[in-house]
Amino acid sequence: MWSGLDDLYHQILSKAFDALKLDAEREDLLRGVLGALAVTPYPISLEVIVGLYSDNEIFEGTAQGDIVVFLRNDILADLNYLLVIPTSSFEPVRLMHTSVYDLLVSERRCKQASYYINDIHHNQQLANICLDRMLRDLRENICNLSDLSKPVSDTRGIT
Repeated sequence: MWSGLDDLYHQILSKAFDALKLDAEREDLLRGVLGALAVTPYPISLEVIVGLYSDNEIFEGTAQGDIVVFLRNDILADLNYLLVIPTSSFEPVRLMHTSVYDLLVSERRCKQASYYINDIHHNQQLANICLDRMLRDLRENICNLSDLSKPVSDTRGIT
């Protein structure tokens, strides 16, 4: 049923992964980003992707804005026919069509290709990344709120 589209998608995905096959870190990053785009319940922006993957060794010492440019121009550049990548890094990146998702998560249709997205694995990977960020960045009273255990005095004199 999807053989014509599958062939086209395979060509595009193979080209993108072949361009990175000599660099395992970049290939893993591409697979991770595709996995995140496939399994998140809502589309995510390049800024969110940077937040998820900025601890990757490949980005050590790189500014967040430079990571966005790197993702757009190096990692995702060959996938412009399968992804909608907005010019704003705050707008969501989207799979062009649900049939792209259907192919990526189908082991049978991906024919053991390097771009197969095991949705269970990628959901676990994203959960681990999020928990790592929370452990690293969360702290007590992160918003510096006043002591909420004490009653707030009413400026009108009513208690």
